[in-house]
Amino acid sequence: FWHLAINTVALVTAGPVAEFLWGRWRTLALYLLAGLASAAAAMAFRPLAGPADAPVVVAGASGATWGLMG
Repeated sequence: FWHLAINTVALVTAGPVAEFLWGRWRTLALYLLAGLASAAAAMAFRPLAGPADAPVVVAGASGATWGLMG
C-alpha cells in the first residue's frame, strides 16, 4: 500500500510540473524512456530470491515515476 501511495503522490506532484516545463509529448517520452531504462537495469541485475534463487518478477511504474522526478 505505501509503495503505491508514495509513487502516486510523486507522479501527481511531478507530472503537472514536467508537463508544464516540457509539454505533454516530451513528458510522455521521458516517462516511457525512464520506465524502459529502469526495467532494463532491473533485468540486468537479475535479483534473486527464495530458497531456489528463482528470478524475481519485476513489474510496476516506480522507475518511470522516479525517472520523471529526477
